[in-house]
Amino acid sequence: MAASLYGTKETQESADAIIYAIIKLGNDFTHRVSHPEPGIDAKVYFKDLTDKFNAGIEELAEQINNLY
Repeated sequence: MAASLYGTKETQESADAIIYAIIKLGNDFTHRVSHPEPGIDAKVYFKDLTDKFNAGIEELAEQINNLY
């Protein structure tokens, strides 16, 4: 958030894109948790969902680390 407010123009744009991606990831996975796909075993579905969520978080963390 600080990079978005106080960074250079390029840093601000990158930070804004990361913030948008965080919100989008949260909304997407909230929807997917609330509405599981029918016909898939719940344990398998939520394990896959957890793995994909963790991968998304790792990618966003890497982008945040590369801001400066």
